[in-house]
Amino acid sequence: MKYKASYYNHYTDFFSDSKIVFNKYFGSITVINNNLADSLIKNDISSIPEMDKESLFESGFIVTTEADEKKNGQELYETSKSSSDKLKITIELTQACNFRCTYCYQNSYRKTKGIDTEAIDQVTKYASDVIRKNKLRNIDTVMLHFIGGEPLLMKTVMIESIEKLAHMTNSLNKNLFVSIDTNGSLLDESIINVCDHVSISMTNKEDHDCNRITKNGSGTYDEILNNISSMKNFFNKYATSLSIRYNVNKYNCSYVKEFYKIISMIGVDDFDFQLVGTVNHPGNESINILSKNELSKFYIDYLQFRIDSKLPVKEFPSPMFKVCRAYIPYNIKLTQDGMLVPCSACGSSERHISELSNDYDKYFEIFAKYTEHNPYNDQECMHCENIGICGGRYFCKDDRSDYCDFLPYNIDDYLHFFCANYSGNESLFEVSNI
Repeated sequence: MKYKASYYNHYTDFFSDSKIVFNKYFGSITVINNNLADSLIKNDISSIPEMDKESLFESGFIVTTEADEKKNGQELYETSKSSSDKLKITIELTQACNFRCTYCYQNSYRKTKGIDTEAIDQVTKYASDVIRKNKLRNIDTVMLHFIGGEPLLMKTVMIESIEKLAHMTNSLNKNLFVSIDTNGSLLDESIINVCDHVSISMTNKEDHDCNRITKNGSGTYDEILNNISSMKNFFNKYATSLSIRYNVNKYNCSYVKEFYKIISMIGVDDFDFQLVGTVNHPGNESINILSKNELSKFYIDYLQFRIDSKLPVKEFPSPMFKVCRAYIPYNIKLTQDGMLVPCSACGSSERHISELSNDYDKYFEIFAKYTEHNPYNDQECMHCENIGICGGRYFCKDDRSDYCDFLPYNIDDYLHFFCANYSGNESLFEVSNI
């Protein structure tokens, strides 16, 4: 049998006599000597010993010469659009907020109107029609996500929406998963009870009280921290997970580890911590953000802190061959005025939920650009070796230079970190195909 080096191999120097090879199709990682690596890079497979060939083939680093790897990847992308059993619906209950965060992406266009019950009824009917009638996806779970502004300013409407969606999914013997992004100030037991997941943005006290402020300029750190602490027993009682989103910048990056320890000591059983690079949105006062390279170095340092603290590391560049969830047919976001966009990151729309309520399959007309996207057919994506671990270009970033900025770290930095730490810490890395 004849072999060739995989198109999806990625190489980076490790020590002076070895290289790391990462396969972006299988997710395999190995460290090999330079001679063997050079044979792979030059596609000189005949010079590789038979024993090594067998191991490299099993891990996907070499494939048969007949293998059409790009075609296989293209088919995986198309399959991923129809294989997801989760229908994702995001509802922007309102753009009004009781905070005035300095970096909020809504500052330049915020409206105060809240969503009306008719739009909720229409999105419920749309979800029901998709579950019962569509021939493309077998939906098992509706993933219902609430955002704002501050969504809990519309608490009554939110709870009524959950009740309507829950009644619909129960009648069809389907599941409902409810999540919310909130600033945490209005969080109470009734919300934790009806939500499966709660996400709250916080940073260290000094930074938080400068940037996440009330309309009169007061800091909110103590208020939010105290509220989360007082809600601990309810999180655990209802098995609701909590995620803390830390918007990192040059001022607050040195406090991440200290802040993580403070939050983790609260005692919420199902707790996650997310680092996100701060973005300077139009109309906001500029924040001294980390450059792409600085964010990568910082992120790896944070992952090293997690390993040293015996905490799990989930951030593995796993092969996905999946487009962004916004491009998966029937997933939608509903804005506070009932308009349709594919996700929270996309802008305004002239199409209303009433159109989908009357004809759920009109989705393909409204979102044709997204549903037809396959990175293997995109002129800027099709020749990129990252195509296996990237969902293709993000249309929400078309006006920026980073529309393929799909990882928070440099992949070489991560591979060095992984290979230096994996042995002896295998249980801490949440990966597959290793």
